[in-house]
Amino acid sequence: MALNKFNESGSAVMTMYPYLNLMPAVLLSFVVKSFVHLVYITFILRNFLSLIVAFVACYRFNKNKWVSFVFSISYVLSTMTLFYSFILMDMGVSSSLIFIPLALFGTFRLITDHKWLELAIGMSALIFCHVITAVMIAALVIVILAINWRSVFNKATLIALGKCVVTTLLVTSVFWIPFVYLYFHNQISMPIVWWQLGGTDVNAFMGFVFNNSVSLIVNIMTVRYITTIAFVGLIVGIVYYRKMARFEKQIFWIAIATLFITSSLFPWNELNNTFIRSTFQFSWRLFLVTQVLLCYIFAVSAIKLCKNKKQILGITCLATFAVISMQVSGQRQVVDHFYHNRYDIHHIIKDDQGLYRDYFPKEALKISKNITKHKATVNKHKHIRVYLLENGKFTFKLSKKTQSIKMPFLMYDGIKYQVKVDGNNAKFHADKNSQLTINNVNKGKHTVKVIVHKSWYDYLSYVLSSLGIVILLYFLIKEYWLKRKDK
Repeated sequence: MALNKFNESGSAVMTMYPYLNLMPAVLLSFVVKSFVHLVYITFILRNFLSLIVAFVACYRFNKNKWVSFVFSISYVLSTMTLFYSFILMDMGVSSSLIFIPLALFGTFRLITDHKWLELAIGMSALIFCHVITAVMIAALVIVILAINWRSVFNKATLIALGKCVVTTLLVTSVFWIPFVYLYFHNQISMPIVWWQLGGTDVNAFMGFVFNNSVSLIVNIMTVRYITTIAFVGLIVGIVYYRKMARFEKQIFWIAIATLFITSSLFPWNELNNTFIRSTFQFSWRLFLVTQVLLCYIFAVSAIKLCKNKKQILGITCLATFAVISMQVSGQRQVVDHFYHNRYDIHHIIKDDQGLYRDYFPKEALKISKNITKHKATVNKHKHIRVYLLENGKFTFKLSKKTQSIKMPFLMYDGIKYQVKVDGNNAKFHADKNSQLTINNVNKGKHTVKVIVHKSWYDYLSYVLSSLGIVILLYFLIKEYWLKRKDK
């Protein structure tokens, strides 16, 4: 990817970011040629898959189809989905939302029935979608396991948990092994964060919730809160609390805890000088957890407060109508948002837009402008324009022979490179700024081709990931096909 996209800079960003969740949209683009149609079709299919996953995950936990239905529509068809899909246009978080219910309810299935497949699939999918979200949900899983430590510390549960952890690590090794190797062999620059961490203002929070807005702009920053349905879940949860089962109470109090942590009562300002600021970036990320928890509390409280099937059907229809109405209203907000900002420079993609410096070698930050503008440095001081030909190829013209030329290409320790100049292998090295440097290049027009070879850890990750997939498929077939066949 770094040899064809990202300005052919050699950036290892695609090794540091998971990207398998982009593949369905890429495959669909071969059939759907219109980008506008592709966006809408992808969103429709994403929601369809998310509804199925949310319903099945919830139903396998509580065995109540009404609760599962209300939960799936209130969670999937919320304005939070619109926010991450269209306002932030964050495919990583948007796709990770699909699998959060699988990890959440899979954790309770692990505790109650010693079943680990749902949790393993959910966490594996989350890791392949978005790292920060996966870390948050992993923390949620650990909290739930810690609360239920008496149930966890028995042989059957510990064996199931071990299988889950090992399988998840194996399946996702194709991502985390190269990530860890490059991170510990290079000084990597984290994403630039110019804002300060801070909790949620209560007044802004309540105004956003009651308006069910898709997004809110605060101090030029786009901010996210929970939806109206989730807040209603908090209210009906209080009413239903005494009748809640053990795990429902746990979900309710964890939701309360996340609301406290995201509020201005929590000392976020004390974390501004820590790695939390550069990695976590926004305190409102936690509302992802709050949203899914309170949507479940809403569903289980609303349905179980009903006294008969007629009331259940009525509440289900009312909740469905309310959720769809708010979704339609939210879509209108998205359209209006982009209509009013259609001439805003932030919504216009320019050819010289530049390059994000996420996960650059730290030494390369000082010359990142030259990398971005495709400028090569000749004899340490003169700059010339380099033209990109894709597939790792660059072309440029020299007015005279040069002792050294520094190409607009980054090099990382731990990656094997091969460089050809005009079709012939050339000697090269990375300078102190991690920039590709070639010596003794003659006058005239030249073509440079950079080839990246797979390293030992790449092949190791392929083997381990394949092994993990085989193990996962084996237990899936054993659990869901062979047992059903025996019945």
